Amino acid sequence: MKQRTNLGSEAGKHIILIIGALVVILPFYLMLSFSFKSPAEIQSISGGFFGAQEMMTDRKCLKAEKSEEECTMLPIVYNYTAAFKEAPLLRYLLNGVIVTLSIFAIQVIIALPCAYALAKLNFWGRDVVFGLVIFCLLIPGEVWFNKYLCRPCYSMDNICFRDFFNASVFQDCT
Repeated sequence: MKQRTNLGSEAGKHIILIIGALVVILPFYLMLSFSFKSPAEIQSISGGFFGAQEMMTDRKCLKAEKSEEECTMLPIVYNYTAAFKEAPLLRYLLNGVIVTLSIFAIQVIIALPCAYALAKLNFWGRDVVFGLVIFCLLIPGEVWFNKYLCRPCYSMDNICFRDFFNASVFQDCT
């Protein structure tokens, strides 16, 4: 016999999920929208998603003694050219790609032989090793990282006081 679902509870779940999605998406929407607008439009929170796109004059360009015609541009052009001039964004992107690909390659080189050994080979202690792997997968990396690496340690006469959310509140600081 099929169990009937309550339409009201399903609608309530979807409304909560939609509100949660909007809360998560809103900062990204605002960042993208602000990148298209002039500083005046950002401060007044006006102009819609793209802003008015009226020509604006770059003050830094004028201070560099360039002509006003060279320093007048659309806000979207100004914002993105200023961002790429101020910081080496393409280098940052390249660094991210290099780090991602190297982590992926190292994980594949290490994880594939280990997975094959655990799946296909019978050796003494295989079940214990497999249990340890599963146990480590159950605890997110953020928990391990925050607990052992990121928490500040305040020394008071060689006793280390960490926050109360940590399992080990008192440790030796050395």
